[in-house]
Amino acid sequence: MTFIEHLDKNKQTIIEKWFNLIIETYPQDTTRFLKKDQDPFSNPVGNTTRNNITDLFDQLLTDDVDQAILLNYLDPILRIRAIQNFSASQAVGFLLEIKTIVRKMIGASKISFDDNDYFRFERRVDQMALYGFDVFMTCKEKIYDLKANEVRERSFQVLERANLIEKTPATAA
Repeated sequence: MTFIEHLDKNKQTIIEKWFNLIIETYPQDTTRFLKKDQDPFSNPVGNTTRNNITDLFDQLLTDDVDQAILLNYLDPILRIRAIQNFSASQAVGFLLEIKTIVRKMIGASKISFDDNDYFRFERRVDQMALYGFDVFMTCKEKIYDLKANEVRERSFQVLERANLIEKTPATAA
């Protein structure tokens, strides 16, 4: 059995452990809710996280990882974490936890694998984490831009109401 076949065989266990590690980054009450409620409508965060890490893991098992596909799966998870006041390391750190889970599983299995397969897997995880950081920072930049535009608009409206600035008439183009 190859390294990747072993991971694929143990996929559900790995995903469940990974999901639990991720949701434990939330406050205790939220963690209980995310673990308990599986309904995608009442628990969109838990549902989005579980579905996308499953797809991410599937990508990690392939030799031909497509950046666009990884970004597609990373974006919903990290978009949520960006608005929840996670630091960059807290928001993206869960991506690297998959290596710890896999290392423990390999150590417990006592099955020997080709080291190159293992190193390629870890390299794909590292690349995924870098992509995740890019996604998180893009989301944070968008949030800051939205906040800055809102402050600018409010300031303009206050000055306008106080008659401290004049409305500029729209010019015909």
